Amino acid sequence: MKAKYALALILTLHVSMCLSEVHDPSQELVDKYNTYKTRFFKRIGNLLGKLQELSVPIAGKMTDAGHGDAVRDFIDELQSKPEFKAFIQVATGLGQEALPLVDKARGFLLGLYEHHLRPHIGEQLGEGLDHISSHLDKILPAETD
Repeated sequence: MKAKYALALILTLHVSMCLSEVHDPSQELVDKYNTYKTRFFKRIGNLLGKLQELSVPIAGKMTDAGHGDAVRDFIDELQSKPEFKAFIQVATGLGQEALPLVDKARGFLLGLYEHHLRPHIGEQLGEGLDHISSHLDKILPAETD
C-alpha cells in the first residue's frame, strides 16, 4: 500500500515539475509574433489616422458653433492641474515598471504555446491568421498608399 502512495507521489511531483518548466520560445516564433504585432499596431495607427481625418470637419463645425472653445478651455484647465500631472507621472512610472514583467510573461506564454500547443494547432492557427490578414489588407491595410 505504501508503495502505491510513493509511486503516486512521485508521478504527481513529476507532472507538477514538467508543468512548471519554463521553455524559452524559439527565435523563429518570437520573430513571427513580432511581425504580427507590428502589423496590428500599424493597422491601429492607420485606423486612428483615418478617424482623425474624419473628425477634422466635425471639429471645425463645433468650433464655428462655439462649442469647441468650451472643450478647449476644459482640456487646458485639466492639464494645468497638479493632480492631473501627478496622475500622468504615476501612470508613466507604472508603465515603465510593468514593461519587464509584460515581456517576461509574453516570453513565458510563447514558450508554453510553442511547447504544448503549436505541434497540435500551429499550422491551422498560422493559416487562419494569414486568411484574416488577407481580408484586413482589403479593409484596413497595414501600409498606407
